Amino acid sequence: MAETIANNIPIDVNPTPVRKERTKKRKALKPKTPSGNEANILAGNISQTLSGIGKENNETFISAKKTTKRNSKSKELEKSFEKELQELKQKDPLKPKRPISAFFLFSKDLREVFSAENKNMLEKQKEEYLLEIELYKTKQDNEAVIHQLEEEQHLKIQKQEALQLLRKKKKEKAENISKKTKETHQKKMKQKEEKNTDPNKPKKLTSSFFLFRKETRMNL
Repeated sequence: MAETIANNIPIDVNPTPVRKERTKKRKALKPKTPSGNEANILAGNISQTLSGIGKENNETFISAKKTTKRNSKSKELEKSFEKELQELKQKDPLKPKRPISAFFLFSKDLREVFSAENKNMLEKQKEEYLLEIELYKTKQDNEAVIHQLEEEQHLKIQKQEALQLLRKKKKEKAENISKKTKETHQKKMKQKEEKNTDPNKPKKLTSSFFLFRKETRMNL
């Protein structure tokens, strides 16, 4: 039953139902603790997963070890092979030589025969051969001299032609300049004549100096 204190404020005397509701809510929010069987199942699952991960790591580690061993073995084989090659390259002076081939013997015999024939060559043939060589050399020298002279003459002709062209161009330029100067002078004279429009205009008086020059010229 609700009672009233001073100032007529109602107070709840039985608060038990409110507390019960709060405790129920707290129990619902709290996580449930697993039972004995559930805990055993979870532990078994975790151990299985951890054992699987460990096996995978062990397998990768073992495979890496195997690859390193293979690489080391291959390197050792390469080194041994290189050593064997170097030993083979180093020739043994006491090792017996191979027998000479038939072709080599045949070529050796032919060389001896031809050398004997050349030694027995007549002196006249030698002189003729030497004369032919000298004639060939002189011919080549003469041809080289003729070719050089022709080149020099060609260069002289080219220089003369170039000088003639330069002179012609200079003359043409001078003629053009003189023509232009004449044309400009004629234009100026025409302009001056056109300015003198009044023919009856009295001329300026002659100066005393001009009269003096005229008299002296007459006396001379």
